[in-house]
Amino acid sequence: MKRILTTDFSSTYLRFARTLALASLIFASAAATAVAEDEVTTLMADTVEQAEEAKIGFGNGSIIVAPIPLKNPALGDGLIVTGGYLFQFDDGSDTSFIGGAALRTSNGSMGTGVAANLNFGEGRWSVLSMFGKARANYSIYGIGKLRFPPVPLSQEGTFSRLGIGYGISDTFTLGVDAQYLDTTIRANGSGTFPLPNLPGLGIGVRQIVVGPTIEFDTRDDTIYPSQGFYGSLNIQRGFGLGNFDNRFTRGIAVAKGYVPVGERGVLAVAATACKASRAAPFFNMCSIGASDKLRGYAAGQYIDNALLSAQAEFRLRLSKRLGVVAFAGASAVGSDLSDLGSPVYAGGAGIRFRLSKDYPLDFSIDQTINGDGESSTYVYIGQSF
Repeated sequence: MKRILTTDFSSTYLRFARTLALASLIFASAAATAVAEDEVTTLMADTVEQAEEAKIGFGNGSIIVAPIPLKNPALGDGLIVTGGYLFQFDDGSDTSFIGGAALRTSNGSMGTGVAANLNFGEGRWSVLSMFGKARANYSIYGIGKLRFPPVPLSQEGTFSRLGIGYGISDTFTLGVDAQYLDTTIRANGSGTFPLPNLPGLGIGVRQIVVGPTIEFDTRDDTIYPSQGFYGSLNIQRGFGLGNFDNRFTRGIAVAKGYVPVGERGVLAVAATACKASRAAPFFNMCSIGASDKLRGYAAGQYIDNALLSAQAEFRLRLSKRLGVVAFAGASAVGSDLSDLGSPVYAGGAGIRFRLSKDYPLDFSIDQTINGDGESSTYVYIGQSF
């Protein structure tokens, strides 16, 4: 499968909106942000495989529908119901998808979304569009050096995105990504709020974020890579609209490498660098657990204008269906990349169950423990990175 345009968001709400809108694309792009039940996803993964081998053309696609359980430290336990249509424009292009999803979690977060991922032009062109409406309930633990006990927030609104990519070569892709957000943030509960000047608190925030994307990819597979390198750079310029008139810049660079170990093992490593200007709203800043996908800390626990992160994971296939992983990582945030605070650490182990004999998509369950001795469970589809 070829790659599609993807962008990481630093806030819990944008991560929630992205999860919701991309739920429709999980089985077409193997996005690692949600989870599926065995009985359903085995059938779904086989359906995807069959769709890729079907005759070319919109009329020769396949319909998929599935409930997808979700477990996340920031949002709690939940369920995504997703469905859509898989098809292929031409022999040289990856599978395209059009679909929608609805989501609800145990902490009262909910939403609906639609998305389309279109690949055409013999694999050269990729267009990703999505629209979602959601309410996310989450907590923040501080911004920058200011720390305080968890403060519950409720953020609701609409989110839309359009990404266009063009493959200069088989390994190098240039694109542009544009996002629109219309949201309101409110304190979710009583008591004294420690940040009375939190941008957007109690008022509507509208903003546009747009910028170029660059990708370099030599991986042997985008679903379960065993060798190769992936690198991306996203540079975004944000523009506040209406009552929230501000300008900010944000950039994030990601590098991932994969090395085979014996016949059944893979060593995967990843590094992330994030930098946001001081005018960026907190939900566009760099966040451990969201910007870098570090498992062990809830998104919103560590937020600042800069972030550096490194992770490693050893993956071992025990059989055609069963696999195990062990992982560890460290991340640090600060006001600048040259002024980072003390790093936080997390690690753990997980189980992988292959959903199809022919399609390398895993059902993943991870148990983590962080540097504070706190444990968390993650359940999702695919690999963390």
